[in-house]
Amino acid sequence: MKRIVSLILVCALMASCFGKKPARGPGEAAPKAAAFPTVTVPGVITDPAEATTWIAEHFFDEVTTVTGLDSTSLEQAVGTWTSLLTAIPPEKGGDAVKGYLARLETLSGPDATRLNDLVERYMYDPNSPVRNEDLFAGMARGLATAKNTPDSLRTHYSYLAEKCALNAVGTKAADFLFTQNGRVRSLYSVEGERILLIFGNPECTACRELHESLESMEGIPERLASGKLVLVEVNPDEDAIAKAETDKSYHIRAIPSMYLLDADKTVLLKDAPAERILTYLQNDDAI
Repeated sequence: MKRIVSLILVCALMASCFGKKPARGPGEAAPKAAAFPTVTVPGVITDPAEATTWIAEHFFDEVTTVTGLDSTSLEQAVGTWTSLLTAIPPEKGGDAVKGYLARLETLSGPDATRLNDLVERYMYDPNSPVRNEDLFAGMARGLATAKNTPDSLRTHYSYLAEKCALNAVGTKAADFLFTQNGRVRSLYSVEGERILLIFGNPECTACRELHESLESMEGIPERLASGKLVLVEVNPDEDAIAKAETDKSYHIRAIPSMYLLDADKTVLLKDAPAERILTYLQNDDAI
C-alpha cells in the first residue's frame, strides 16, 4: 500500500512571498491558486533515510506546469527540496539534480525559468542556509545546455558552473599564499587534522559570531589548543597577496566563506553555512 508523504518545511525562511498581488475589483473573488503537487513514496520503502532520498529524487515527478501554482507554495516546495538535498548522500543529491533537469525538459520555457530562478536562489545565493555549490555546479551545467533555457541565460549558467566547480568537495583545495602575523606562508604549510579556512573580516558580525560559537562548543577549544583543529583566517580586503592568489582559484561571494579541509588539504565542506560546519566538527571523530 502506498502512503502520501507530506512535504514539510525545514527552514522558516521558505515562507517568503513574491511581491504584491494585483488589485481586484469590488466583489471580485480571488482566483484559487493550485498547491504544489506532492509525491507518493512506494510502500516497500519503510526506512526514513531511503524515503528521504526517494522524495528528493522524485520531488518534481508530478509537476506538469507551474503556471497557476500558488507562489508561496511553489517557493516553499523548492526550499524544501534544496533542504532535502543537504540531508542525503552527495551522489544521491546529484541524482536528484538530474531528475530535476529531466523534468524541466517537459515544461514550457516560462515555467522552467520560474522554477530555475527559485532553485538558483536557494542552492546558490550566499545567504541561503541550504546553499550547495557542488550540487549547483551540476545544475548550472545542465541549465546551460537545456533546450528551454533562454539564450540570454546560457552564458550566465556556464559561468556559474565554472566557478562552482572550483575546490569541489573531495578534491584538493587550491594552494595559495597569505599573510599571517606579518609573514607570508602557504595554505599547504599549515598542519592539522582539520583546517578551517575562513575568508572573512574581523569587523564582520557573522565572523565574530562564528568565533563565539567555536569557543563555546564542547570540545572545540581543546581541539584548537592541541592543534588538531587549526583556523586559517584570511581577509582578502586587507591581504593583497591573498587576494591576488585567490581571485581565480576560489569563488568568494560573501563573508564569511568557509572551507573545511583534512590534513591532506582535501575539501570536506565547501562554502558551507556556519551551522553545517559546526555540526560536522561536533561529530567529527577524527579530531
